[in-house]
Amino acid sequence: MTTDPGLARDWLEEWTQVPGPEGIVVKNPASPYRPGVRGWSKLRRRQTTEAVIGAVIEVHGDWLV
Repeated sequence: MTTDPGLARDWLEEWTQVPGPEGIVVKNPASPYRPGVRGWSKLRRRQTTEAVIGAVIEVHGDWLV
């Protein structure tokens, strides 16, 4: 945990150099935990998109394989 913006920027750059992490999560340290309420923000270094890709590679009679 840090309150130093420079250190947070370093973490963001260092920790998102590898596949997987998209960014870091930040919140005001003075704000209390409130169940069911989103009080944290995610700072993304890169945007990600998920997709499902399919193809028909062969037809056997009435069946697509």
